[in-house]
Amino acid sequence: MASRTIISDGTANTPLAAMLPPNLEHGISHDDMTCTAQRCARAIAAGTAHVEPAFLDGALLEEARAACSSSLQALAPPMLRVVAAIESLRVALSAACSRSLLSTAELTLLRYRPGGSYRRHLDDKPGLALGGASRRSLSLLIYLTPTDWAATDGGELRVFPHPGQAKPINFDVLPRAGTLVVFDSATVPHEVLMTHRERVVLTGWLQEATF
Repeated sequence: MASRTIISDGTANTPLAAMLPPNLEHGISHDDMTCTAQRCARAIAAGTAHVEPAFLDGALLEEARAACSSSLQALAPPMLRVVAAIESLRVALSAACSRSLLSTAELTLLRYRPGGSYRRHLDDKPGLALGGASRRSLSLLIYLTPTDWAATDGGELRVFPHPGQAKPINFDVLPRAGTLVVFDSATVPHEVLMTHRERVVLTGWLQEATF
């Protein structure tokens, strides 16, 4: 991503690299990234979220385009590779979804302490356009939770149906390490259910121009 990429570390003094499960240093190939984007596009067109264990196999792309940003130079190499992979996914999603996704993005590391949750909301809505020039188009999550996360640990992402969805049922995503979640920012209401152990997630919003 370009130099205006924002990374906000809300995780106290925990080193970024220490949050990455070991298997997150490996990821998906360029071809797999394209296939992932195409599956996302079909799910978004159908009005559903898209979830898959995207960063569990293969080798992460080494093209550290993100490294051109002085604000990212201090990041540990594993995180740089993850950011580079997100940039490659952005390119593939832009083509698959026919959206002009900007080369800038918001990325933030969030830590939920035990008992933490986040009420139902949309990531983009009227009046939220960043500086009036762009809006959040696609939301993505990559879970950096412990690899032994279980259903009893809670912290699920609950996706609510939107009007007109064929099967109006809630869909819960367990925050297993390395899982990628992608959905439309403006049409998918969601919340984070209470977590019973520390839950760390890399959250991103891919933007598109509003003019």
